[in-house]
Amino acid sequence: MCIDHARWTMRQTLRRAIRGCAALVIVAAFSIAHISHLAAQDTGKGQKSRVHNGTPPPVGPPASKFPPRAPFTAADDAIAAIPGMPDARFWADSASDFAKALPPQRGPWLILSTGGADGAFGAGLLTGLSAAGKRPDYAVVTGVSTGALMAPFIFAGPRSSQ
Repeated sequence: MCIDHARWTMRQTLRRAIRGCAALVIVAAFSIAHISHLAAQDTGKGQKSRVHNGTPPPVGPPASKFPPRAPFTAADDAIAAIPGMPDARFWADSASDFAKALPPQRGPWLILSTGGADGAFGAGLLTGLSAAGKRPDYAVVTGVSTGALMAPFIFAGPRSSQ
């Protein structure tokens, strides 16, 4: 009886996954078709737009409600610094600046590119590594969304995040 229930549950889960994928494919197809339709309208090659009542859309950039953006100058760059951390900002295409930004010690890097509910997976993984005594001291830890919230605790080490 237990095995039959497990098989039934697996079948139901598989059916839900297939339905979900099918729905995703349908939404993606409609989105692509809609974007293609809009792109054709913008270039004037497609059907006439209902928004413009049969007239082609205006050519050129749209009129902005905002004032023109002031350019970022060298003087702005000179004052855009974090107090006490003069080298926190650097140009990524400068090899020497990038080399200075690397940590002084060598070691593994951890990049947490998860967000939302997936952050719980990352937290569970790191908890398991800590419990098994296999969690390294990372040289660099960075993250996005939930990963950014976990990063300081992970970087501080297993003893400080328990």
